[in-house]
Parts: sequence; structure tokens; C-alpha cells
Amino acid sequence: MENNGIRQPMNKRQRFIRFMRIVAVTLVTLWLLVLMIASADTDDLWFSLMIVSALVIFFVTIPITGFWLYSFIKAVRRRTKTDKILLWFHIVDLLMCGAVIYFANQPTHKCDAFIMAQYCRGENAFWMRSTVAQYKNMLPDITELYVEIKNGTVPQSDILSERDLKELKRLLEDFCGCIGIDVNNYSNSSYSRLLFRRIGMGMYSFRFYDHPLSLEQQDSLNSKENLIVFNDSTVFEYGSGAFGSLDFPGKEEFLEKSKCHTEIIKAKGRDWYVNVKPGGFLGNHECISIMPNQSALDDSSCYKFYTDEIYYAVDSAGRLNIYAPYSSIKKPTKNDAVILIHELLDYDTNSKYRKNYSAMGLKRITTVSPNH
Repeated sequence: MENNGIRQPMNKRQRFIRFMRIVAVTLVTLWLLVLMIASADTDDLWFSLMIVSALVIFFVTIPITGFWLYSFIKAVRRRTKTDKILLWFHIVDLLMCGAVIYFANQPTHKCDAFIMAQYCRGENAFWMRSTVAQYKNMLPDITELYVEIKNGTVPQSDILSERDLKELKRLLEDFCGCIGIDVNNYSNSSYSRLLFRRIGMGMYSFRFYDHPLSLEQQDSLNSKENLIVFNDSTVFEYGSGAFGSLDFPGKEEFLEKSKCHTEIIKAKGRDWYVNVKPGGFLGNHECISIMPNQSALDDSSCYKFYTDEIYYAVDSAGRLNIYAPYSSIKKPTKNDAVILIHELLDYDTNSKYRKNYSAMGLKRITTVSPNH
């Protein structure tokens, strides 16, 4: 071996240790490279599978890890030619570890119409519309405000002060879950946009229209490949940038799954049919209907809830207990003793159930596709 410039012969043990150091560093470097690529991937399933498989391989080869640590200590303390080469590999490994941690802590880069539909409901929807209206009203006549947050920073604006920009950034990130805004006061403008997520060159955005769209307008917008009508005043938009397909990814799947579906709940030995009609399909309003038979959708025994989700549990007496926002409830003219309605009277109570229904022993019926 080399020591102070003098080459000395190595025994078998020293040759074996050097060989194992090289093997350990090579395998760990390859493992970290795979893990870094997986952590930067936009597909959550692919990332999860890679993490699991990588961890299995990693912990099966604990001795390799031991040799890697041993090699790192030796490479730092000694100055032979082999140690200098291995030290560079160790430095690269540490940098890749940092990259894995960085990518793992980045916000999700996945987006589709189902995710947009979930964000465009309840409290989020309120803050989105409020933010758009607030900043549109701040604009002088015939002006446009376009702001996109990049890497956590907001670009300078000739229209808004630094204080206004900080407040806009707070509203967009903390309340709307968006990365930008595009509003103007042009006479021919009929909508404003919130920029939701940028995936590569593509941008997913929400359009908020100033006035409800007619059915003809909704049909016209929905026929365009890059638009999805969510309701009579909200449209999902996809911009592919300079390259790529103009089609909204997954549009057909979203429209297909946005159609009505039926579930069955058993209470007091009877079947109660639950008809779920999602909102956001050509402007239809979301509605959850509960009825004693499938043909009772619009008769005097049908319970209707005009909201995106309700919660229920069957108690020890076999009664069906339903928890829903009081303003969404439309009771039938003929109440059934099996059904007990619990009204959620205010926003805080509704939010509490929305977040903790499972811990309360309740199940959920939602207009959002269960697969997304």
C-alpha cells in the first residue's frame, strides 16, 4: 500500500478491505442515484415504489453500509491515491443525500382535474373568489395584473406596492393553494384567473367568471380541448406552453367519473339508496339524495343535501344518523323515523366534521370521485 509516497506490499486482509470499500462505495452511489431520480419524479406512485424497493435493498445490505462508513472515515484520515479517489465518491454521495432530502421536501408536482375539483370547494373556493375580486377591484381602469410565484419569490410589480405583494403571496399560498393571479380591468374581460400549478411547461389554472355562464356558453367552453367547465362560473384551464399537446390531461376520465352514481346503506333492515350527483359537470349543482327506493329520487320521501359531502353512522337502534350543513338540507314532506338529521349550524362545526369525521366514528358520502 501507499504511505508517505512509499509503496508497500498489501496482505490479503488489506486487499479484501480495499475491495469491499470500492464495492460499498459503488453500490451506495448507485442506490443514492436511483433514489434521487425517484424522489424528483412527479408520479407519486412511482416514487413510493422506488422508496420501498430502495429501502429493502438498502437494509438487506447492512454490511455494505458499514463498509461505506468505514471507507469514509479512512478516506478522510488518510491520503493515499485510493483514498483520495474514494473521498470524491463519498462527497458525491453526500451531495446526492442532500438532493434526495431537498426533492422529498418539495411540494407535490402532480395535478389533474380531480385535484383541482377538490381544491375548488368549500373554504378554498371562498378564498379564491375573494382574492380575485379584491385584487381586481384594486386595479386602475384598463390595467392588468399578472403575478406568478417562482421559487418562493414574487416578482416586482408596477401596480402593487411591496406590502400589497406580500399580502397577495400570503393569500395565494396560505388560503388559495395557488401560485399566481391574472386579473385585468379591460372592457372585454369576462373572467379572472388563479394559477394553480405548473407542471413542466404546462400550467393548470382556475377561471372565475364575473357572471354565470349560460348553458350554451358552457357547452361552447367544454368543447374546447384545454377547458373543463366545473360549474356555471368556474372553468378549469390547461395551458401547454410553447410545446406539447393542447388537450387537458385526463379530461375524458374526469367527465366520465363526474356522472351520477348510486350507493346503498342498510338501516333498520332496509336498503336506503344514495344518489350522488357531482357538481361541476356542465354547471350542474352537486347534490346527495337519500331515498327508500331507487324510484323515489324526486318524490315526497327523498332527502336531499346540496353540498359536496355529508357524514353518517348507523346507531345501535339501527337508525341512520346523518350530519350535514344546515343550509344544504332539504327534508321530504314525509319524514321517516329511521332517518335522524343532525344540522351542522356554522362554518367551524362543519370544518371540524370535515377534518375529523373518521375519528368521530362516522363515514362519508362525497361527490368527489373516491378514486382521487
